[in-house]
Amino acid sequence: MAPVEGQQPKRVAVADPNTLTCVIWLEAGPARILLGGDLELGPGAGCGWNAVLSSPFRPAAEASVFKVPHHGSSNAHHPEVWENMLTKEPLALLTPYRLGRHELPTPTDRQRICGITDAAYITSGLKSPSQTAQAKKVAAQLSGTARNVQQEGKAGHIRARLVPGSSNWNVDLAHPARHLCKT
Repeated sequence: MAPVEGQQPKRVAVADPNTLTCVIWLEAGPARILLGGDLELGPGAGCGWNAVLSSPFRPAAEASVFKVPHHGSSNAHHPEVWENMLTKEPLALLTPYRLGRHELPTPTDRQRICGITDAAYITSGLKSPSQTAQAKKVAAQLSGTARNVQQEGKAGHIRARLVPGSSNWNVDLAHPARHLCKT
């Protein structure tokens, strides 16, 4: 439809991609896992975690593993998810965000998550690594093309395996992954 003369053309609203991210429920035998993606609380009742919690298609079971959304930030934390969709003391897995002005999870975020479960793990350190000489050289070479070139650092690996015939998870960490509540 063409715009009427004198009227501004309508534009599609730009949505925050974190309110549209996928949340995945996995179930295999007794294992139930909730992958929270980067889903945030959302601007209203029909968005974000509120939409998941009110969905008639939401599983009635509780997951024992939770990929904590949006790097553990407070704007992705919904108490009802922890109370109604997860077992008590779930295995909580997350990745840090270290490229912006604000590193995540913050000390307050870590305290909140560790107050819910002691079984929380993060894939790498919480602080941005210092730039190596090689990274500085590459940044200088790209200065006319790219801005704010940063070295991201190493990412670790968290492997969780369900013990057969049990509800206990074995967790193996590959450096620099670590226990969140003991850092």
